[in-house]
Amino acid sequence: MQQVKIIADEETIRRVEPVLEALGFQVIATTPSPLAATSKARRKLARLLGSGKLTERLAETVELYAIDGLPTDVVAERLQISRATVKWHLTAARARIGGLPQRAGSLVRYMFDLPPSTENTPS
Repeated sequence: MQQVKIIADEETIRRVEPVLEALGFQVIATTPSPLAATSKARRKLARLLGSGKLTERLAETVELYAIDGLPTDVVAERLQISRATVKWHLTAARARIGGLPQRAGSLVRYMFDLPPSTENTPS
């Protein structure tokens, strides 16, 4: 029996595992660690900073908000700027990265390679 290793979220594993087992594979399934996802997001942020798409201040704001998950008021406090300035930095980062919708969470989804949200989308 051949072994197949899949690294996916729990829902995907629940859907795929029975199919692979029915085909005669032994499935070794693991979910990615949150630490690995965070490390990947930080590397992506470093690439954006290195490429000149983001300034140091924009990258710092994105890191605190999108990667560390801090609310805008806490980010403002940490950076010693106003909440409005934090929001401006996040809007500027979205514009500089390009291709991101303006809805809440799009930076988070981008940094962690998550699919677009379908919540609150008109059908």
